Amino acid sequence: MTYPLFFKRVFILAMLLNSPPLIALILIPIGLEPVLLIMSLAFWANIPLQLGLGNITAEPNIVYSEFGVMDTSLTIIITTVMFWVVCAAILSLLSLYIPNKHQLK
Repeated sequence: MTYPLFFKRVFILAMLLNSPPLIALILIPIGLEPVLLIMSLAFWANIPLQLGLGNITAEPNIVYSEFGVMDTSLTIIITTVMFWVVCAAILSLLSLYIPNKHQLK
């Protein structure tokens, strides 16, 4: 395994998987709140909690609403970001170990 390629892939995938809150930081102060951005933020925040992250963290830190997670503490946000970074690392490992038959040599 080549470590520079692995870390490059992890960085790119982590930025891609964590892009909804980064894009929201730019678009919300401007006043642009498209429906797809709101949906992607909801999925970004709710998928880790539905997959078990909500059982690990303390329940009073999370406020659920009809649309999912609404107000959270910094701890929940950091654990959600780390969840997506771990997913990026797993995807990077899989992409390095699964042979690519169409790769140019």
